[in-house]
Parts: sequence; C-alpha cells; structure tokens
Amino acid sequence: GICTEYNGNYSKFLQLKKSRMDAWNASYDAQEKKIKEERKWIQKFKLKQPQATKQRSAQLEKLIKSPEYVQKPPFVGKPFRFRFPDAPRLSPEVAEVKGLSHAYGDGANPLFEDSDLFIEKGDRIAIIGPNGSGKSTLLRILMGKEEPDKGAAEFIGSNVYPAYFEQNQADVLDLDKTVVDTVQGDSNGQSYNELRALLGQFLFKGDAVEKKVENLSGGEKARLSLCCMMLRESNLLILDEPTNHLDIPAKEMLEEALQHFDGSVVVISHDRYFISKVATTIVAIEDKKLVKYGGDYKFYMDKSKDFKAKVEARYFSGGARIGNAPVVDLEELNKPKKNFGGAKTANMVTRKDKGIKNAKRNKPS
Repeated sequence: GICTEYNGNYSKFLQLKKSRMDAWNASYDAQEKKIKEERKWIQKFKLKQPQATKQRSAQLEKLIKSPEYVQKPPFVGKPFRFRFPDAPRLSPEVAEVKGLSHAYGDGANPLFEDSDLFIEKGDRIAIIGPNGSGKSTLLRILMGKEEPDKGAAEFIGSNVYPAYFEQNQADVLDLDKTVVDTVQGDSNGQSYNELRALLGQFLFKGDAVEKKVENLSGGEKARLSLCCMMLRESNLLILDEPTNHLDIPAKEMLEEALQHFDGSVVVISHDRYFISKVATTIVAIEDKKLVKYGGDYKFYMDKSKDFKAKVEARYFSGGARIGNAPVVDLEELNKPKKNFGGAKTANMVTRKDKGIKNAKRNKPS
C-alpha cells in the first residue's frame, strides 16, 4: 500500500483527500478515454496500415508499463451506517426527577438541592456541567444504582426499556468469550456480515474478532461494550461518555445512529461537537439545580455571550464549528412508500394468460 501525508486537522484532511481523489479519478478517466480511442484506431487500420498500427501498439504498451501511466484509483465505498433496533412503543412520560437532593462526604459535598427534571418521549437531552458536578451520579440514581439522600429520580412510563452505558460498563463483559461471540450473544437478528461490519467500525478487524475479552485493553473493552449496547432493543438510551476510546469514523457513525433513533436519549459527553450533533435539549447543572434549556447546544451557547466567546476561542482554522443539531424527520422516514402504479402485478399479463387471450381472439365464430 501507499501512505499519503496530509497537513492539517481532520476536517482539512477530508477536504484535501476529496480534492486528491477527484483529480486522480479525472486523470484516470481522461487517460482511459485516450487509450480506448487509440485501440479503436489500431483495430480499424491494422490491415490498411500495418506498419503504423504496429508502431502505435508498441507505444501504447510502453505507456501502460511506464511510471507515467495513471493507475486506477481505489474504490471508496459509502461510509458504514448502523441503526439501533426499532424502539418499542414509548409512553409520553418517560422519567422524572423530583425534589432530588444528594451529597457525598456526610453532606460536605452537596451535588443537588431540591432539583427537578422531566423527561418526555422524543427528548434528546445532554447533561452538562463542570467535572464533579454530579452528572454521572444523576444517571446512576436514575438507573437505581445509587440511592438519593432525598427526593426521587425514576422511570414513570409503564413501558420504558432503558439501555445504560456507563463508564465502567466493560466490567460486566464475560472474559471467557471472544469478541465476535460477545456481539453475537447480544445480536437482535443482524447477520454475521452486519456484525463484522459493525465490529470493524469499532476497530475490531481481521483476527482481532477472535481475541478473548480477557486479553483486551480497557479501551477495547469499552468499545466492545458500546457495540453490544447498540444491538439491544431499547426506547431510552442513557449514555455516560460514550465517545471515549472511539476514533472519528466510529464517533460519526454513533452520531448518525443516534439522530435516527426513534426513542429518547440522555447523554453525558465532554465532546461539545458530539453533543451539538445529537442533543436537541440541554440540561445544565447550575448552583446544584437542573436547569433545562429548550434548544440544542448552539441555542445554549447563544444564551451566554461569555460562554460562547470561550468556546469560539478554541476554534482553529479549518476546524469544525458548533452548529444547530440536525433534525431528522423520523415519522416521514418511516412512512411506507406509496406505490402509485398499484400492485406490482397490476396490468401485467403472464405468458400463459396471453396465450389464452390470443386463443380466444383467434377462435372462429
């Protein structure tokens, strides 16, 4: 293979690579067009001008074997797309935090004081706040893994099926299984090839799928855990730092899958750009309260000039900017396509029927 170096960040790399591949394809297509025309001329005049056609054939073969010959560009397929399993029907009310107060160290480190939050069907919430403000603790309380000092945080819908990804999720993996056995155990009707493609997005390729879980690094176990979670049926995703240990293509795949998830999402992430892509509501931990902002991360930024200035100060030339969260009309996407031509077999006459009709038409009266 050939290694190509690109100067710049990831966004610049994508731009430069596209320009390079477009130019390569254009050069190759122009070259092949000329070669085709040359071969056509040689075929046409090989009897009338044998000496000339012999010389031009030799020149053509020399070009094809020379370093100047443009090799065929590699095929670049479409990026892998994954969809979460269809979310079971979800009630309008999903979860509620009511009068929540919680602290560590015998009350010396209070996190929440009489805090409230309501989570509804279709909510895509990002919980933000400084390190140590209680973001992960809130999710653990909601999942029943930790008892609050006062108040409650619980699911109130009758048919809520949560899928929880926590930062130590890897601890529950079966160490004796292989990578591929682990995902097959959590699969929900996906084919072997689909599972291998998904594993590839999480950097498990080739023989790596046969590695035992006990031999994986901490980062590899975290990626495998997230991969398994994406296969399970759920209508509420609760994700605590899901992008840790993911490379950029895997993160982009997760973003796109979350945008098309037909359920509710609550996510914590230190990655502002990721939040801007998947969250349409921001819940900020401010003065030990849960403050809900009815808009995406850009909407939240625009509410504070100082905060917006701090974020934008980190921008660099050619880098991605925080924009509005993409809006995917899931109802429109899931609508059955209309067949304006009627049934597939409408107006079609089979060979057998046609023969019968012709026989009737030709029958003497």
